[in-house]
Parts: sequence; structure tokens; C-alpha cells
Amino acid sequence: MRPIIPRRPIHRRPRPGLLHQFDRPKYRQRTVVERLFGWLKEKRRLNTRYDKLTAALEPW
Repeated sequence: MRPIIPRRPIHRRPRPGLLHQFDRPKYRQRTVVERLFGWLKEKRRLNTRYDKLTAALEPW
């Protein structure tokens, strides 16, 4: 028995211009910054808890 559905092409041709727009050092820096902001958002409670300590308010 042979399948009726045609096979999809495995390899697609890359669109022109996309390879030139990708800059590896900038992308690495972007990843670092995005991970930092993600970590800060996840650890938001640390900032709140730190401000509530009396030792943090004494120098003011």
C-alpha cells in the first residue's frame, strides 16, 4: 500500500537577508540581559523583603 499524501520537503531554502541580520555577539548580550530581567522578576520578593528590614532604614 502506498501513501497518497505527498512527502513534505525536508530542507527548505533560507530566505535571503536573514543570515546577514543575525549578529552572534549582540544576540549573546541580549540573552544575558533577558535572563537577568527574568531572574529579577522571579526574585521580586528579595527586593521587598530587604526594604522592610530596620537595618536598611537606619542610615536614612
